[in-house]
Amino acid sequence: MKDSDLRKLVLKNKKNLKESDVYESERFNDLVRSLLFYLTRNKRNNVQVKIAKRDKNGEAAYTDGKTINIFYKNSFSDTFPTINLKVDSVLGLLFHEVGHLLYTNFDEGTLMINNIINKGEFLQFADISKNQKKASEEIQVYLKKYPMLKMVLVECISRISNIIEDVYIEAKLCAEYEGTVKMAIRMNTERLVEKAISVKKMKEIGLPAYVEAMNLILEYVSCGTYNNWENITDGATEKVDSIKELLDYAVTVESSYGRLVESTKILYEIWDVIKEEIDAKEQQISNMMQNQSNGSGDTQQNEAGNSSNSSNSSNSSNSSNSSSSNVDMIGSAIANEMMKEMENIQSTSNENKNAKTSNEYRGRDKDKASKNNHSITNSNSDGSKTNNSNQV
Repeated sequence: MKDSDLRKLVLKNKKNLKESDVYESERFNDLVRSLLFYLTRNKRNNVQVKIAKRDKNGEAAYTDGKTINIFYKNSFSDTFPTINLKVDSVLGLLFHEVGHLLYTNFDEGTLMINNIINKGEFLQFADISKNQKKASEEIQVYLKKYPMLKMVLVECISRISNIIEDVYIEAKLCAEYEGTVKMAIRMNTERLVEKAISVKKMKEIGLPAYVEAMNLILEYVSCGTYNNWENITDGATEKVDSIKELLDYAVTVESSYGRLVESTKILYEIWDVIKEEIDAKEQQISNMMQNQSNGSGDTQQNEAGNSSNSSNSSNSSNSSNSSSSNVDMIGSAIANEMMKEMENIQSTSNENKNAKTSNEYRGRDKDKASKNNHSITNSNSDGSKTNNSNQV
């Protein structure tokens, strides 16, 4: 066979090549296992890699420290135009998860989340600023009034710590391994930046300031800037601009516990914009409940007539119980609305699901909640998450 004929045959077969022919082949799986063995220095030879087409929850990759799960048909890798680039992207996901195996302390993150959920306690540190101390004290006041806000703060701290952790572990891995590892990770990072939602777009779709701030934090720590070509200034941009030095430092801290401390500081620094949203929702929900109560009260007054003294005493007791119930209802409504809003936070990683997370705290999807500590999920450029029965 002539060389020219052989080239034509290769090109023809390559054109007809399906993704499943690559990812489900024994050769590709052998390659992945070899890469894992090499990158982990054979110190984690008990770790398994599972490659599948899709994940029902839409994740592209995740690890629990024992197994790395990679889903090659995910909407992030699918944004690349050729099968070669898609394979590089999937390998980049693998390398990212290997980075967690090498550099992430899963137990410390789990303990932090459990302490917040079970005790309402955040990490303590000596170098707390005046601003951060004030935020810490205010958070405890709000949690005492609305305990359900724990799940909101767990979601916030989980996302912040995972953002910091992702950037740290990728930088460490790229510094240690040049070539394919660095290229694949950088390629995925650049695509994430390309898909980053702009400040203008976030305002157009009406994202709350705290969601905008967390999106900007992700963009900034990933590439040193955020998508704001129109130079829009608002509460979120001002807040993120004011903590850039803290963000720059957080992704360089060597100890896993130290990065969790810096993540807690970041939460305290953006507490103002979180609190603003809580206060606004509290007012809105209270007004709505008051209006409903007034309407119901007018009807009951017309039907009631005169009451006895004992009836008045009973009504007073009922009123006290009703007031307590209303506070619980308001807290629950605020938390649920904010959890829904946070689905629009861009992410390279999900919450710390190796511990009790906000989803498990709400009693939802416990199987999913116990699944992973770090994962890659998919986000659309408009800020909304993709869920094609699947889930940066």
